[in-house]
Amino acid sequence: MDVVNWLLEKGVDIVITKHIGLKPFALLSNEGVKIYYPGDGRVEIKDALEAFKKGDLEEINEKNIEKFVRH
Repeated sequence: MDVVNWLLEKGVDIVITKHIGLKPFALLSNEGVKIYYPGDGRVEIKDALEAFKKGDLEEINEKNIEKFVRH
């Protein structure tokens, strides 16, 4: 989990992603990192950030993780 460790070392506390594996989700969640889904289709970074600032992104959590897992 090199990427997860790198994010944690950098002090990341929020991740915006389209898909996430169960193991990275668990590792990040256990460290208090909030994970958000930017929306369907192509989403530009600036649009995802703007939606995040407005509180319009869906948080990925234990209740809905199966919807976002890429097998």
